[in-house]
Amino acid sequence: MTRCVIIDIENERGDLPADLEVLTMTKEAVISVEVDVTEERNMIVDGAQTVVRAGLGVVGMGQDAAASAQEEIVKLFDKLVERGEEVEKERRQQFDEFVEARQKEAKEQRKKAEKDLEKRIETVLHSLNIPTRKDVESLNRKINTLTRKINELQKA
Repeated sequence: MTRCVIIDIENERGDLPADLEVLTMTKEAVISVEVDVTEERNMIVDGAQTVVRAGLGVVGMGQDAAASAQEEIVKLFDKLVERGEEVEKERRQQFDEFVEARQKEAKEQRKKAEKDLEKRIETVLHSLNIPTRKDVESLNRKINTLTRKINELQKA
C-alpha cells in the first residue's frame, strides 16, 4: 500500500520542517533498502545462474562421456570383429588341414586295401591254378628273350 503525504514546507523562518527531514531520511532509507534489495536480488540471480551453469556443465559432461563411451564401444566392436576374423581364419586353416589329413589317410587306406585285395585274388587264382597278370607278364618276357636268342642263332 502506498501512502501519499502532503506537507506544507513553508514556515516562518524558512527552515525545513521536521517532518520534511523525516521524509528525506525515510526516502534515503527507502533508497538504501532498494539498493540492498537490488544487491540481494542480483546475488540470488547470480547464484541461480551459477546453479544453471553447473547443471549445463553436468549435461555437457554427460554428453561428452556418452560420446566418448560410444567411441570406445565402436573401437571395442571393431577389435572384436578383427579378432573374430583372425579366429575364423585360424579355424578355417585348422579345418582345411584336418580335411587334408583325413583325405591323405583315406587314400593310404584305399591303396592298402587294393594291395590286400590283389594279394587275396592272387592267392585264390594260384589255388585254382590260374595264372596271374604277373605270371603272364613274366612268361611274355621270357618268350621275348627266347625269341631274340632264336633269331640270333638263325642269323649265325
